[in-house]
Amino acid sequence: MSRVFQIQTDFTIGEIDPQLRARVDIDQYYSALDKARNVVIQPQGGLGRRPGLKYIHTIPSGDNPENGCRLVAFEFSVSDSYMLLFVNNKMFVYRNAAIVTNINASGNDYLTTSIGSATLADVYFTQSADTLILVQEGMAPRKIVRGATSADWTISTITFGFVPQHAFTLATSNPSATLTPSAVAGNITLTAGSSVFSSGSVGQYVEANDGLGRARIVRYTSGTSVDAVTELPFFSTTAMASGSWTLETGYEDVWSGTRGYPRSATFHQGRLWFGGTRDRPTTMYASRVNDFFNFNPGQALDDEALEATISTDSLNAITGIHSGRDLQVFSLGAEFSIPQVDLEPITPTNIAVKRGSNHGAKVGIRPQGSESGTLFIHRTARPYTSFSSPTFPRTTSATIYHYYHQTSSPRLPTWRCGRQHPPTKATCCWSSIAWTAASRPTAFYGLRRS
Repeated sequence: MSRVFQIQTDFTIGEIDPQLRARVDIDQYYSALDKARNVVIQPQGGLGRRPGLKYIHTIPSGDNPENGCRLVAFEFSVSDSYMLLFVNNKMFVYRNAAIVTNINASGNDYLTTSIGSATLADVYFTQSADTLILVQEGMAPRKIVRGATSADWTISTITFGFVPQHAFTLATSNPSATLTPSAVAGNITLTAGSSVFSSGSVGQYVEANDGLGRARIVRYTSGTSVDAVTELPFFSTTAMASGSWTLETGYEDVWSGTRGYPRSATFHQGRLWFGGTRDRPTTMYASRVNDFFNFNPGQALDDEALEATISTDSLNAITGIHSGRDLQVFSLGAEFSIPQVDLEPITPTNIAVKRGSNHGAKVGIRPQGSESGTLFIHRTARPYTSFSSPTFPRTTSATIYHYYHQTSSPRLPTWRCGRQHPPTKATCCWSSIAWTAASRPTAFYGLRRS
């Protein structure tokens, strides 16, 4: 019997998951490899030998990089990009494969961050222009800003113009006083017949018992007068009788030292989005348009802040969010997207969360965008999964194509898959790879460009 030889000229899928080796019915099968060792797949379809590594810098042993480190790619402009290396309470800056010295004319080759080693593994980041946002559920969100030169960097805790509120311990009462709104809608003044308000009433709600009117208190004037923003118009400006309206209390800041802070972040459609907090793990928050640190919902106008909660039959705690064709949301149990309705921008009135697939994403691994979709690590840490949101048709899907070995605990990728497999620790990033090895735990290496 004659033997059949099949010529394969396209390897763009890379090493295929072993469970797909018999799937001759899918197109990806014919562009895949059974094994791909020490090779780099080219986007044109070919492959080449993996380049060697270039020594870049030795991290001072006193910074204890073996206890935790993090690499973040920072692109200030097309021609000016950096690699930021975070270690215990410090950040080193690398440009053109060399460390930037004398940061802020301090004489030090690092920026003091006060972010400890234990926090670095779970830090999530996103960038817009000269500002890098860092979030972690146990750390107040921070921003790092690149200044006038490559040696000018500042870090500070973000000051928010408004933090979303939630009734973690809701309590209601029917005050024995009349209540008169100055207008039926918009920014109004509420006047009570007796002293029922206090400074703690700011952020709380007033609602008519017949359902015809609801307002959020935004300013305290006196025990009988507060300013408010209506969420539901009142029927009239006639005084509501004593006991016919409800004062809701128990609302507090969604993120704080008590309730935890955001877990993930991204910029999408002119807003800063936060995905999941410690005490509200399935809820997303978006800032006002082009006012990134203001999360005031106002009157739910198109450019005002918004929030959305993943409501499913299981607790899908958010692990990451990514700005792709649509806003993509990754959780422990499934993948979701927030599509544009009729290609209109996302607003408080049209936001909808759509389920895409049920793989689940690993905690601590930031999804990465690619031409064919968004790449993320499966919650089991073994397969490398692609999540796509094509424009037409309006569907989403996630497919496991690639398979990586010795990745039982992959960590911290920004572009290529990252690994942290004791006793060696590796972190892959942008167009380079850097890690500390067991024999040289303080050495910083980069991928040599061919």
